[in-house]
Amino acid sequence: MTKEDKLYPLEIKDIKQIPKEKVIAAKIGAESDNYLMYAIKRKRLDILKFLLRDVHEMDFAYKNSMGMSVMHLAIRANSPAMVKLLCLQNHKNTETIDKVVQNAKIDDIKGNLNIKMLVKLLTLTNNKGFTPLATAVDHGNYEIFRFIFELYIHIQRTQARHPILSQIFSSKDAKLQETVLIKAIRLLRVEMAYSMLHLVGPGDLSS
Repeated sequence: MTKEDKLYPLEIKDIKQIPKEKVIAAKIGAESDNYLMYAIKRKRLDILKFLLRDVHEMDFAYKNSMGMSVMHLAIRANSPAMVKLLCLQNHKNTETIDKVVQNAKIDDIKGNLNIKMLVKLLTLTNNKGFTPLATAVDHGNYEIFRFIFELYIHIQRTQARHPILSQIFSSKDAKLQETVLIKAIRLLRVEMAYSMLHLVGPGDLSS
């Protein structure tokens, strides 16, 4: 058992023994992860569910020392379930949550989305200048990419004049200075590139 394991347990019964304010304020390991990030990195979906349901003041906009947000890390963990959970506003209904984990689409959960939080979460960039969409392209999981991409479209089409798609499409990474579409083409993510070209209409790109 590591020092981190002793100080920051990953069993629900043990976390419940820690004062909630300490769980919220925890900065764990060399990269100063919060507890949500810690659970994501350890691939503990059960702990992520618990934290989202029972510890309410977690900062979704927090970035660790590598500039990674909870969304970046969930994408890197290759976990569609974790990505979907982070998008929800209400985690109390466990039956709904389980359905989301299994196979949720945007239309299934649009009434349970915290749009204000999502706008912030989906536009954060890490130290490489990657947005969550660019991270999904980089890691090549099409299910995650499609879900996140449809979130951007949902936000733009339901929030009058919100320029989120044009922001994301014009954003360039720090090293290669390439957009997310160019990245998809360079990495031969054919389905992703096609989705961006096919699903985004002129109105979405010109907003």
